[in-house]
This record gives sequence, C-alpha cells and structure tokens, in this order.
Amino acid sequence: MSNAYRSAYHHIVGVRLAETKLARETVVPLLPRLRAIRSARIARALAGGVGIAGAVCLTASALLTSDGTPTHVLLGAGAASVATYLLARVVLGVAGSFRQARGWTLPRLTGELDADLARIDASNPLHPLARHLGALEAWSTTLPLAAISLLLPLTLHYAFISVTGAETAESFARWIRISLVIVGHAHLALMALAIAFGRKLSRLGGEGLATLSIHREWARAWGIVILVSAMPGLFLLAVPPILTAITGIAFIPFMFALTRRRLMNERATLELAEEATTARVAGDLRVAPSSLEEADWLELAAVDGPHTAERARLPHA
Repeated sequence: MSNAYRSAYHHIVGVRLAETKLARETVVPLLPRLRAIRSARIARALAGGVGIAGAVCLTASALLTSDGTPTHVLLGAGAASVATYLLARVVLGVAGSFRQARGWTLPRLTGELDADLARIDASNPLHPLARHLGALEAWSTTLPLAAISLLLPLTLHYAFISVTGAETAESFARWIRISLVIVGHAHLALMALAIAFGRKLSRLGGEGLATLSIHREWARAWGIVILVSAMPGLFLLAVPPILTAITGIAFIPFMFALTRRRLMNERATLELAEEATTARVAGDLRVAPSSLEEADWLELAAVDGPHTAERARLPHA
C-alpha cells in the first residue's frame, strides 16, 4: 500500500468510524422504541392474517352448515385476532427485554477501502432494524385492514342486534348467510379498497403521508362500497345500500384515519433515527496506524477542535 493511499485510506476510514460512533450514540436510545414498532408491526400482520383466515372459515361455515356455527365462527375470529395481537406483543416484548444494547466495538478491518467502509456501516444497529421495519410496513397495514373489512361489519351488526333485542346464534347465522349473498361482494370491494389504501400509504414518503387528504380517501372508499352494494339493492327497495352506508360510516373513516396516524407516528421515530446516521464529523481526523494484521490495527487520535473531539469519543486500541 503506497503512502498516499495509506494516508487517504486512514483519513476516510477514520472519519467514517467517527461518524458511525456518533450516529450509534444517537440511535441507541431510540432502539427500544424501534423494537417496539417492529413488535407492533409483526403483531398486527399476524392478527390480520388470523382475521382473514377467520373470514374464510366464516364463509365456509355459512355455506356448509345450517345451524348457528357461522355466528360462533364470526365471534371466534374476532377474538382470535385480538388474542393473537396481544400474545404476539407480549412474547416479542419479553424477548426484546432480554436484549441489551451492546457497546460499540471496532470492526475488524482488512485495508480494502470499500470492504472496510461496508463493515463499518454494517456495525450500525439501525441498518438491519430499518430493513426489517421497511419489509413489515406494508404487511402490517394491509392485512389488518383486510381483516377489519371482512369481519367488522357483521360484528357491528351482531353487537347492535344483541343490544337492541334478544338474538340467538341460529337467527344471526341466517342473517350472516343473507348478508353474504346480498352484500358479500361489497365486503370484498371494501377489502380491496382498504388494501389499496394501505399499499398507497406504504409508497408515500413522509411529506406525502402528512398532506394526504384522509377524508377524501375514506369518503371515496365508502361511496364505492355503497354503489357496489346497490347492484342487488335496486331490486330490494334499496335496503342493502342504506344498511351498507350506515355500517360503513361507523368504522371506515376511523379505520383509514387511525391507520394513517399510526403509520405517521412510526415513520417519525424511524426518520429521527435515520437522521442520526447522516451525522458528519467536521475537522481533520488524524489517524495513527499500526499493523494491519492486528485486530486493533487502528488507533484514532484526537479530532481537530475540542468540541469535535468530545462529540466523537472514539475508542482507542
């Protein structure tokens, strides 16, 4: 390695080490919150998957049975989804509590600039966590929206009927079968619109998410679902569209608005952590090298300026 290359190498690597150390010190306090967001996203995705499976079982039971089984399946699917979410949060929370933030150690470097910069960047604890959060975002949004779209309308009907009068599992099961025939396609339309909304949120950046007209989004979905339900309703005295409109206005606005708000809050925490990884150390970083064969080959000397040196707080071999 020539002296010029060695000098440039040590300068670039030393600066990157200082930046990574500074970034890590900013990110570490945010790791518990980021891990909690990851746990919440996993739990929501699992709960949504259970809810969708429950909706499939509900449809099958309505087609294959003639007793009150669909009512029990409906209530069981909702309870199973909630239980899945809570159990996943507890299990992942307990697992996360055993993880202690490790102190930053100097990566083992080889003298190859590109490879060593990659090793230094990989030592930042935010990078793998950010990748996991990004991969989970769409699933944690679309699956719960789909499950809610399929299960909540009938659940609201059951709650209303149970409060206003006596209702048996068998009689409500007949209502479920009628609903599947008359407005089952409206449930599927709402599910498709909700999934499209969730995917749209995942594609938007922070500014787009903040400026999104949420009232236009839910009103559009609500209107389309009413129109879809009106297809058989034209021959049934418009009862399905009216019932769909009343049911939809009870939860669609809240479902859309709360989903966006939750995603905005999670994104804000992640963006705050990502800003730390863009930290830059000013000044001329002088590096005193030793043998490249040793694990502690690099000793970081002082950074120009007392404030920069204090902020960097670099490890010594």
